[in-house]
Amino acid sequence: MKPSMKAEDYLYGLYDFEKERTARRKAKPFTLDRLTKALQHFDLNALPTKIVHIAGTKGKGSTLLYIKHILREALGVKKVGLFTSPHLKSIHERIQIDGELISDTKLLSLAREIYIEAKEQLKEELTFFEMMLVIAMKYFKESGVSVILLETGLGGRLDATNAVHANLSILAKIGLDHCDMLGDTMELIAAEKAGIVKKAPVLALKQKDSVNEVFAAKCRRMDVVIEWVEIEPSSPFPLSKSENIALALKAVEKLFKETQNMPSFSDMLEVQLPGRLEHRKVDEQNFILDSAHNEISLQNLKDTLENENYELCIALSEGRDTASLLKIFACENIEIKLCYLPGDRPGLKAVDLKKMVFEINENAKVQLIVNKNELQSWLKNKTEKTKVITGSFYLVGEVMHILEKST
Repeated sequence: MKPSMKAEDYLYGLYDFEKERTARRKAKPFTLDRLTKALQHFDLNALPTKIVHIAGTKGKGSTLLYIKHILREALGVKKVGLFTSPHLKSIHERIQIDGELISDTKLLSLAREIYIEAKEQLKEELTFFEMMLVIAMKYFKESGVSVILLETGLGGRLDATNAVHANLSILAKIGLDHCDMLGDTMELIAAEKAGIVKKAPVLALKQKDSVNEVFAAKCRRMDVVIEWVEIEPSSPFPLSKSENIALALKAVEKLFKETQNMPSFSDMLEVQLPGRLEHRKVDEQNFILDSAHNEISLQNLKDTLENENYELCIALSEGRDTASLLKIFACENIEIKLCYLPGDRPGLKAVDLKKMVFEINENAKVQLIVNKNELQSWLKNKTEKTKVITGSFYLVGEVMHILEKST
């Protein structure tokens, strides 16, 4: 281990399920055993703090960011810990306290300490995501946080975060995503997400009847109370954002029994979250950055862009129904830039995406972006059209880096 090694390089050297999708089940099958042992060993399984845990296909990260905003800006709560994934620009974004990212020095020192102790005393080798969670919990404990906000990585029942006992579980929007891992129906996916339900209150977004029944049945079996959050179809505000805000407001109300100092719904609509329908103007060029990466998110993006004159740049990771995602925009009379996936992630090649697009619409306007130089050239090329970047957190993060360097 080199003394000058950065935390990111060290952690990515561990087994990373995000990169090794095909071999993950054989090499290190999904189980909570390793995490349970590690949390017990480091005395992290019963922290004296409020813990919120969220699962869902869409809106998990946004809902937690809204909760953080309400706690910090409206209620003045200090030391709010946030564990979320994936990241946009830096691995350090995954572990924050009061919006301040964990330092590289602290991240690396905790990673080394936990790795060595787990291997020597527990005879276990934690995966990348498991390691990040243990680091986060240890960091939060040492820092004396008052609230911990945990986002599941994938699924819920067997997600590493499910080894932590929460005071409040939130079940967000369900859609078809990661079907190879979670099941190929909304009900099967909902059952996996509902696996986070424990002997604690549950807050759930009211949605498709069959999904609601899966949630309700799980709560009945666990003998816990479920409270529903519903957005009326006639709401004049964007549905996706409204759902996440409503979940966040209700979560804070339940957790803190607070009703007097809460921000209004309209105030929350003004809160801009990074990489979520984020508008930027750089060198007189308009951009929209949206980390939409599943069917629900991309459809929401398309609906938002209804009156926009735009061209689209999209990159997609493996393990999704790619044709269904591409179809959302491929049928439109717009320019589509099919991009490589940055960050050495298991993305689909732009040339393969092109074949799929032409199978959907042989008249589609398509251009390939196969490396960072081509991406930079496209971003710098001024046009009257708004440039929309989507499909992956990692693509949006790469574009953020490029745009910030150019200013």
